[in-house]
Amino acid sequence: MPVARAHVIAVVPMLFFMIMSSLASDSDTNVLSTSSNDGPVCLLPFDPGDCDGRIPVWAFVNFGVDNEGFPQLECVPRVYTGCGGNGNRFPTLQLCIEICY
Repeated sequence: MPVARAHVIAVVPMLFFMIMSSLASDSDTNVLSTSSNDGPVCLLPFDPGDCDGRIPVWAFVNFGVDNEGFPQLECVPRVYTGCGGNGNRFPTLQLCIEICY
């Protein structure tokens, strides 16, 4: 059952993100920004910020290169704390894909 296990492993982060999204209040959305003075946001490492909030966002992450030398780049769910950080955070997967791919 390796396929079933792989499917569960892939689904767990998404379930976490969906739960966190439902907990975020409307006032949390004003801290989501795709602009940055730090350069191209997709090239920045994800920075969760310095506060105590738990706002679900999507970030573009570079996982390095695979065995064949191809870059492993993905939009992945992350949690932003509400202040600080940088522009590598997006309120939706679609926006992360549109800007970074």
